[in-house]
Amino acid sequence: VFDFIKDKLKKEELLSLYANKIEDIFATFYRQINFTCFERRLHAQENELSTEEINKIWMEESQKMFQDSVKLTKNYASWWSYIPHFIHSPFYCYAYAYA
Repeated sequence: VFDFIKDKLKKEELLSLYANKIEDIFATFYRQINFTCFERRLHAQENELSTEEINKIWMEESQKMFQDSVKLTKNYASWWSYIPHFIHSPFYCYAYAYA
């Protein structure tokens, strides 16, 4: 599909297509690895974690991925809670990167 669309677009429209493709690769590979690292750290803890402790681990793992390229706000700390895989399909995210 990508190649079909690419061949139909004008040269000035290709930048958006390629940017979207790079973002898709990032979300499918790097972000899923980041999710898996986050999950592994959670499950390695010996005690029950508070929401604040989970938020802290999420931010630490996210910072490792983004480094200085993105400024993470305090509101981002709870974004892990929007990802249903962590509850309904634990340790599933690695499969996206593996595939």
